[in-house]
Amino acid sequence: MAARAAIGAGLCLVVACSAPPAWAENDPAEAARIRQRIEAVQSSLGLVESRKDTVQGALGDIERRSGELAKRLRALDRDIAQQQRQLAHVRQQKDKLLTSLREHNRGLDSQVRAAYMTGRQEWLKLLLNPDDPARISRVLTYYGYLNRNRLAQLRNIQEGLEEVDRMEQAIQAETRRLEQLQAQEKADQGRLSDAQRDREGMLSKLREELHDKNARMQELNGNLRRLDRLVASVDLALADVPSVRPAQPPAAASAPPSSAAGTARWPVSGPLLKRFGAGRMGGRWDGVLIRAAEGTPVTAAADGRVIFADWLRGYGLLLIVEHGDGYMSLYAFNQSLYKAVGEPVKAGDVISTVGRSGGRTQSSLYFGVRYAGRPVDPQSWLQKRG
Repeated sequence: MAARAAIGAGLCLVVACSAPPAWAENDPAEAARIRQRIEAVQSSLGLVESRKDTVQGALGDIERRSGELAKRLRALDRDIAQQQRQLAHVRQQKDKLLTSLREHNRGLDSQVRAAYMTGRQEWLKLLLNPDDPARISRVLTYYGYLNRNRLAQLRNIQEGLEEVDRMEQAIQAETRRLEQLQAQEKADQGRLSDAQRDREGMLSKLREELHDKNARMQELNGNLRRLDRLVASVDLALADVPSVRPAQPPAAASAPPSSAAGTARWPVSGPLLKRFGAGRMGGRWDGVLIRAAEGTPVTAAADGRVIFADWLRGYGLLLIVEHGDGYMSLYAFNQSLYKAVGEPVKAGDVISTVGRSGGRTQSSLYFGVRYAGRPVDPQSWLQKRG
């Protein structure tokens, strides 16, 4: 079962469009209609287990909550880091303004000392000196400009310092708010750790149920059929929904266009644990299994639209993207899902993170490609690795 969960992970569509598709504008009404249809498919087929009174249903519930929590914690960490960078920048600006203020204060102090040492009688002597009245006028005008300029600069600096103080207070308040949220999330994470221990207990129960090879093969084959039914039913349910491009005629189902080959992006970097067609429990892998650390971002292989984003037995948190021309990409065993059904995605968009949901013991991503509902070798569509 765990091994098969990986199979739901991948489809890279590679066919690009010159003009954006109608659904690419992220129409909320259209997305809601798609979600409603997908939910109807799930309900009618009984594919997505949510009953907590079953081991699989409880496992799915825990892994869904775990994924959402991990996603919220990462978002909070990013927000706090951004606020801290802004705060550091504001403090640098304040330090520069304070340095400038001190320099101007020293300049004014020198003028005041010079004026004091000279005394008021020196100004009177200068005014009464008949030798060069023009020079006297220029000097007085210069001192007047200089003093007015320094006073204006001091006012600007003071206003700048007041603004920086306001910014710093606002950022500090926001940082405190985010830190409080982070503390709350970490408390939830502690509770989730208890749930994860329950997950391990449930996995032990599943292993007991699948103690022999025949039981494991039956579970694996059941997961395969479940995924095939999901792909076929979703494809049928969305037959009248505008896609990226018109699908190829049925005659082309066994011969994908060669122009698409080698253009899709790898969804994640890492060594291949399993290649397409490799043997597994009497069957064959219909995708590739890529090793990657838990929490590693997973990106869309090509432009498309999300048509499934939920927990599926044997595949854990599974995301399926439809690309048009009969192509779908599947990404399974995720830790968190970042896109919802109906959302458009661009090649390179982060759509999930690597995990070990679906009962996996090792973090990895299963990436598969379906063309006209049939598995094809993902490596024939992916760019060559350097």
